[in-house]
Amino acid sequence: MTETEVLKAIPEINLIYNPDLRAKSVACWKQALEMGGWDKKGVCNCPIGAGLVADDCPEKNIDHCRRVVRMCQAAWDCIGDWAHAMVGADHDKLLCGAVLHDIGKFVEYDNVDGKACHTELGEKIRHPAIGAYIAQVNGLPEDIVFMILAHSDGLSPEKGNNYPMPELMMLKKMDHMCYMVAEMGYPIKK
Repeated sequence: MTETEVLKAIPEINLIYNPDLRAKSVACWKQALEMGGWDKKGVCNCPIGAGLVADDCPEKNIDHCRRVVRMCQAAWDCIGDWAHAMVGADHDKLLCGAVLHDIGKFVEYDNVDGKACHTELGEKIRHPAIGAYIAQVNGLPEDIVFMILAHSDGLSPEKGNNYPMPELMMLKKMDHMCYMVAEMGYPIKK
């Protein structure tokens, strides 16, 4: 998968100002898509979750990732200067964390016969840990690696309600809101 193909799938990477963070984000996406086989199966086919939303949910992981990045950018546009002055919030840390927060889902999930399911690795390791690993091996800063690891309350090392970074708090709020709308719209039928 080329840089051009990655940027076509998630052009929001270009919202990151720092060229080094942008390049490393592209490398992370490329690695995640190749590890999960989505470079061949089509990035737009990876489900948003397995066992969490109905299989006919039109929101795919790429849609969710892009939406969360745009929501984080919108939040920054509204409060970024203030958050920077108040607590030192950083635009690129927020956007890079948002761009990469769910890359691990491309390794955790598969789609077999129209049904979302976990991969063999995804049965053992959830997407925050997979994504954090990918970010670490691609040289992302510790804060970004931590944001990926801690964005999902189910695996959050800081127990879900403590926000050691303002960027993590913003990411978690936007991610949760976007995911919950999909879950509400396409609940699993019992």
